Amino acid sequence: MITRIGKFDIVKKLGEGAMGEVYLARDPLIGREVAIKTIHPNAATAADARDRFFREAQAAGRLNHPNLVTVHEFGEDQGLLYLAMEYVPGEDLTTLLQGRRLGPGEALEVVAQVCEGLGFAHQHGVLHRDVKPSNVRVTRISGRPLTKVMDFGIARLAGSEMTSTGMLLGTFGYMAPEYIQTSKPDARSDLFAAGVILYETLAGHKPFEGDTSATILYRIIHEDPQALDPAHLQGISPAITALLKRALAKDPAARFQSGEAMAAALRAARDPAWNGPVDLDATQRSGIGRLPLPPAPGASRPKWAWPWAVALLVIILSAGGWGWKQRHLAVE
Repeated sequence: MITRIGKFDIVKKLGEGAMGEVYLARDPLIGREVAIKTIHPNAATAADARDRFFREAQAAGRLNHPNLVTVHEFGEDQGLLYLAMEYVPGEDLTTLLQGRRLGPGEALEVVAQVCEGLGFAHQHGVLHRDVKPSNVRVTRISGRPLTKVMDFGIARLAGSEMTSTGMLLGTFGYMAPEYIQTSKPDARSDLFAAGVILYETLAGHKPFEGDTSATILYRIIHEDPQALDPAHLQGISPAITALLKRALAKDPAARFQSGEAMAAALRAARDPAWNGPVDLDATQRSGIGRLPLPPAPGASRPKWAWPWAVALLVIILSAGGWGWKQRHLAVE
């Protein structure tokens, strides 16, 4: 086994994947434990692999938030690319989900912290593009969960041209519909993935499943997930159903528009008495939803309908009529 990478002494291997290994290491100068992520030399010979690894360092290195793994150093040692980052003890969310070890209220808090971390990254022009349970690390401090999002290996910096147009990068079951259709994600695409994680933590299975990748992608674009079993929602607000529907909306404009807004709604839903936002002005002031909730189908009007409605009302009142029939205008 490798005993040293850069200035770091290797303690043990934590895991490995298709691209490389992850080690627990120690900085001998200050005694700090770090996680070292490496990339295989044969994989590093491909320009795309090197670029993706560099993007991880560049994207994550500019972020400093309690719910994001901190990157300390990026380098190359004897032909081996490596990334030294904060070591987070605990377990990844995949392991917790497999053991059904998160209650509904705690699951909402975990996903809320994911959303807060993503919201901070989005404010700094960084998209994650591969938000999934295995990229979420959960540890506990005084019994309470502390969640950190990691692995910005395929993140895209705002304005960067390093990602090839038309290339889908990520994990199929967590991709947003607009990303699948256009290969152009935005912050709301990351939040869709957080919605998928939310569904998975509450239901015990993914919202969009299938025997093939094509089936999964089709269901994400065209189908709604199975309704949640009320038995899995004990101790939290019934309004979580509407919240989840909004998080998984096919139209990005109908979703939460920021990670902070989604996090605030998730925390509010931990109260069984919460009925969801009603007063939109008060909702916006409290941070639960920066945009109005998505309208019911067929309930919206085009902007040009309002002047005509006012004119019609004036005509009716001037004629002495007090009753008028409201006309619903359908929008796509």
